[in-house]
Amino acid sequence: MAALIFKSCMALVLTLSLFAEGMCQCSKDDLMITQTETGTVINGKPEFRVDVFNACPCTQSSVTLDCRGFQTAEKIDPVVLAKNGDDCLVGDGSLIPPFQGTFFYYAWDSQFPFKPIFSQSNCSMRRDSATSPSY
Repeated sequence: MAALIFKSCMALVLTLSLFAEGMCQCSKDDLMITQTETGTVINGKPEFRVDVFNACPCTQSSVTLDCRGFQTAEKIDPVVLAKNGDDCLVGDGSLIPPFQGTFFYYAWDSQFPFKPIFSQSNCSMRRDSATSPSY
């Protein structure tokens, strides 16, 4: 009977630890992108502010957006947004803290439909920091 209770408790602990580990994972789907027109005109084109917000409890880095077809009349510092082919790296790949964001500006005839295509989750919960039961 004690062995059955022990096995049940161990199964519960394992299940809960896997669930907790999964709760701390972020993905590109946790990035929210909003755009607003600033009212400024650059070379005859309206300027837009793009906010990239991390809606996850972990930091995210290497945030990459799909920039296929993106054009701007406004020079963007490559540290802020670096276009490489069809991809754009946000903020030089640096960390975006949990529930915070970063932004950049561009100017064109209309809003561009930026979509996240990649991010790296950087959670503080580490599997090797958990204690393992000894048998």
